[in-house]
Amino acid sequence: MNCPNCESKQTRVTVTSHREGYTIRYCRCLDCKHKFKTEERIVKYEDLKRRNTRLDEEKVRKIRAVAKKAKQKGEKVGETNKSLAIEYDVDLSTIKSVIANRTWTDVEQEPETPNPIQRYSIKLPRYSAMQKKEKNLDAICTELSVDGFVDYEESKDCVLN
Repeated sequence: MNCPNCESKQTRVTVTSHREGYTIRYCRCLDCKHKFKTEERIVKYEDLKRRNTRLDEEKVRKIRAVAKKAKQKGEKVGETNKSLAIEYDVDLSTIKSVIANRTWTDVEQEPETPNPIQRYSIKLPRYSAMQKKEKNLDAICTELSVDGFVDYEESKDCVLN
């Protein structure tokens, strides 16, 4: 920080006082011994809102959407930009800057709503051929702690008491 008296960069902060919403720093110059104070105010984002602009966030989104559709259709970009500039009563360079995202960078394009047909379309699963594995019955019996399996035909002949 430069001294307001002699413009020297040789200054030191002697006392710092934090208050609600701002900070006061008492400083002194090492060259001319001048004492001065500075006040730092905390600036919130609401304080930085754009004032006196012809465009707002909604208009910026519309401009970008129209430019995107025109580009997809293959229309001439210059004519689209000129018509947008006339429609919103701004300069052509403003429209170009908005579309190129050099200005209004904090405004994001809203996600496109999906086509109703796409929203409810059902994607069928894809099946792939798998090799059939034959299980060894002896391994299953030992795994289940069973003595063995009886075929259905054999069980008809058996009579339970």
